[in-house]
Amino acid sequence: MKNNGSIRQPPDNPLITVAEEESRVFSKLQSSDDPFVTFAEEKPNVFPKLQSPPCKIMIVDDDKGIHAITCKVLEDFAFDQRGIKFFHAYSGKQAIQLFKEHPDIALILLDVVMETEHAGLDVVRFIREELHNMIVRIILYTGQPGLAPKRTIITDYDINDYKVKSMLTSQGLSTAVTSAIRTYRDFHVIKQQRDNLQKALEGAQIDQNARYQCLVNLARGVHSIFR
Repeated sequence: MKNNGSIRQPPDNPLITVAEEESRVFSKLQSSDDPFVTFAEEKPNVFPKLQSPPCKIMIVDDDKGIHAITCKVLEDFAFDQRGIKFFHAYSGKQAIQLFKEHPDIALILLDVVMETEHAGLDVVRFIREELHNMIVRIILYTGQPGLAPKRTIITDYDINDYKVKSMLTSQGLSTAVTSAIRTYRDFHVIKQQRDNLQKALEGAQIDQNARYQCLVNLARGVHSIFR
């Protein structure tokens, strides 16, 4: 039988194909009592699921309907494979307390008029000026734009966006939230890098001071020897 190069015949029996020979050897090994003959168990392919912590968003509004609608619009929202965890406050006072407890909130959707006509603005001022948190994104939205004119609010308060409720669509809200969270992520990365650099500089300064003190001690020791 002519060998075409694609099938190699065992030398002792030209009638046995390679596949048959491999099957025979495999069966022999399976029946072997040799304790050193073992077979690795097949393990299913298990791929770990990405479990990134959710983005924290606080809704601040005295209208429970706004909370429900906002959650509904953003229920399938995801950014960088991260979902959303909502926090709910129904007054400016509650918002401040909740933010103190969760300073890593990324975005605040903040109504202006609640227990007072300027309750939302008081929250903005407290977060920026008292807590000195410039990273959290704040989207101010109002149902009464006459009480909080856009030009005045943007000029006088450190907010990141301004929306009128009656003109805000589902797509507009999703777009605004995506942009705000992306900016928060970028600012947070910059802050971490700055903090790491500061620690490195402080460590270098400590090392420099330690070396200086070591030289001072050495000089004092030499001086005492030759006195």
